[in-house]
Amino acid sequence: MNAKYKSILISFVLNIVCSITMSIININLGLIVMLLGIIIIPIMINMISICFSKTKYTISLIFIMSIFNLIYYVVSAKSIMHNPVFYDIASKYAYEKDGFYTSMNTNLLSLSQLTFLFLLYFVLSYLLAKLFTKRGSKDVKNRSYL
Repeated sequence: MNAKYKSILISFVLNIVCSITMSIININLGLIVMLLGIIIIPIMINMISICFSKTKYTISLIFIMSIFNLIYYVVSAKSIMHNPVFYDIASKYAYEKDGFYTSMNTNLLSLSQLTFLFLLYFVLSYLLAKLFTKRGSKDVKNRSYL
């Protein structure tokens, strides 16, 4: 199997497993744990996919992985929004003082959030892949820094 397709397949399988797990667990999670599960796990999945496939990353590869991450987010967000504890958490973080009102958006599937998260997944995956993949030889004299 081509290494490029191997990393895409690994990413797809890991995203499916994590989204099924997230929808099954659906327990009383704190806000920080939910955010870490929605943001950090998909980026870790991308890095694991690139490392296990031992392929050089490309923009198209990271783009496809980011789409899988977005699908993971949609499944997880639907699961979180169906949990009644989520609305308690959202109301807990609402604040009003002197006519100034802030609240947490309970619609996790709005277009602005999907766009923001896709760009976040894409940019962070690209930067981490660029940072952690080996470039050039191990000899410091011959290493290319461009």
